[in-house]
Amino acid sequence: MAKQSLIMRKIYVGSLIVSILVGFYLFDLRIHVIPQSVLMWVAFIPFLLFVFGMVGLVISYQMKGRHGFFWWIIFPLLMGALFYGLFFVHMFVLEPHLCPCLQP
Repeated sequence: MAKQSLIMRKIYVGSLIVSILVGFYLFDLRIHVIPQSVLMWVAFIPFLLFVFGMVGLVISYQMKGRHGFFWWIIFPLLMGALFYGLFFVHMFVLEPHLCPCLQP
């Protein structure tokens, strides 16, 4: 079980690294090459990879502990807040920078 957990953590960390690299690639190199109508949808790929990595790491560390009140009540609230925060940053900070057509 420990070996499987280690492999999954490597996948989550790899997902985080790939999301950051793809994000920098989109921001720095391809922001003017890819049409904005396509870029608006492609920008969700690094977001998806980042959220996958973050949620996976948090869950993999929580699986070690006992499943009491924290696991059933507080943990889903924290995961929801984490997702909401990441989505907020993506939609209102990164996406308008990537696609000027979305700026007010």
